[in-house]
Amino acid sequence: MNSAAYGSKATILWIGGWSMPDTVWNGLRKELQEYDHLAVRYDDVRAPGEFVQRARSLAAAAMPAPPDPGWPRSRTLIAAGWSLGGLVAQRLAASGHADAALLLGTTGRFARGREDAALGWSDRHIRQMIAALERSGGRTQVLQQFHRLLFTDEERGCIAAAGFPADGGWSIEALLAGLHYLREEDMRGRLAHTACPILIMHGTADRVIPWGAAEELHAMIPGSELVAVYGAGHVPFLGRENELAAAARRMIDACKQKLG
Repeated sequence: MNSAAYGSKATILWIGGWSMPDTVWNGLRKELQEYDHLAVRYDDVRAPGEFVQRARSLAAAAMPAPPDPGWPRSRTLIAAGWSLGGLVAQRLAASGHADAALLLGTTGRFARGREDAALGWSDRHIRQMIAALERSGGRTQVLQQFHRLLFTDEERGCIAAAGFPADGGWSIEALLAGLHYLREEDMRGRLAHTACPILIMHGTADRVIPWGAAEELHAMIPGSELVAVYGAGHVPFLGRENELAAAARRMIDACKQKLG
């Protein structure tokens, strides 16, 4: 087999946000049909460590070793993570489990202290969400309050068509595990030596992860590219799938050329 055929294919591993179903990626997958697609399922997770473990397992399966050590791999893997999934994608990129990363509406650290409270959520607020979920009937209230923060007023008309139901089908255990993961994960000290291409796309009107967190993330990852999605809320790809797919395609093609 000609080694030139290697590296010609790409798989995008989609890693979603807290409480969200796989259907949120439908629009982007439709725009990026020339690539293969995998998605990490988190609706039945039971422990915080499973978020990275599941993504790594899928990434390893999607990155087969070449038949000869001197040949490039047969497939390029792009970790595309949104919000919570963006933290997981950062870890895959930093540990060599992905060839590039597309980071959407995410941050290097979700839970913040008083000194940088403007860049994320306080640990106290996340603990309050955990306590509310653990109460009988608390699930609906927590999800409704969270989902109200995701969109700008202008975006709300796109919600139903984009696959954003009020409840993404996550179990209570999965929702709790996700909140604990968001409390614990901190990628800020791991990003300086991330060598693979990183494209960060973030809404300037994001009320969950403020724009300043995207600027911080960009500054921490040498060579990363930051794209502002003006007027977008926490779901920067909502109604803008064509625009974001074009930017992702440019990054993927550049990554494939770099890898040979």
